[in-house]
Amino acid sequence: MVARRAGALTQGGAAAAVLTGTICAAAGWGWAFVLIAFFVSATVLSIYRQSFKKKVVGEFVEKGGARDAVQVAANGGIFSCSRPLH
Repeated sequence: MVARRAGALTQGGAAAAVLTGTICAAAGWGWAFVLIAFFVSATVLSIYRQSFKKKVVGEFVEKGGARDAVQVAANGGIFSCSRPLH
């Protein structure tokens, strides 16, 4: 998986992403595309001006870096559960 090799996902996050992506693809490739677009845009935006954000926020944010399974479920799980299968 590209996102795992790029350091955007932990091993658990990658497994959760595969499960979430499979569910979305089963509902239709259009939904899978929306989920992929959301993940890519969120990843790019989290990297954008990262040093500035770290300076402003400091250590207030607990998690950073690669997304784990909990973060994938929080962001993509609700989406995948709300899409009806055909």
